[in-house]
Amino acid sequence: GESSTITGNAIRRDVTIMASEDNTDTVIVAGIPLRAGQYVELTQYTGAVTAQAVAANDQIFITEVIK
Repeated sequence: GESSTITGNAIRRDVTIMASEDNTDTVIVAGIPLRAGQYVELTQYTGAVTAQAVAANDQIFITEVIK
């Protein structure tokens, strides 16, 4: 699958990352496996986040809250 890094952001307060409901396999975000439609919220986090999809066309959606 594909791997990507969400860059760190010094003015970020929180980041929420959701696996697309159309995904066919697990995506790993910050070491946490997410199935289709699941999400992880990293609060008070400004660092980089690694995301990796098992299936080639699976997607994630990213929402950042900045300070």
